[in-house]
Amino acid sequence: MSGIKARWTRSAIINYKPSHAPLNFSETKPTEVFGCNVFTKVMRERLPKDVYKSLKKPLNWARSSIRPSPTVANAMKDWAIERGATHFTHVFYP
Repeated sequence: MSGIKARWTRSAIINYKPSHAPLNFSETKPTEVFGCNVFTKVMRERLPKDVYKSLKKPLNWARSSIRPSPTVANAMKDWAIERGATHFTHVFYP
């Protein structure tokens, strides 16, 4: 790393200001925060009914004509961007 780049990085760290106020843990209940960034809580609202129902029975995916993966991935991406995500990666493991 060059000296100029290192100085700029130190400066960015020293002058960092968060975009929102920190969470006040004495006034906020854990149940208000826990799981707030979990997509499964909003799946029913975000996905078409047939895709949502097919997700509830994952063993039927192989026999079903519905392929939920692209629909779910797009819904998750849109939801994440609305919540302020700047980068998104979606990986399916076999």
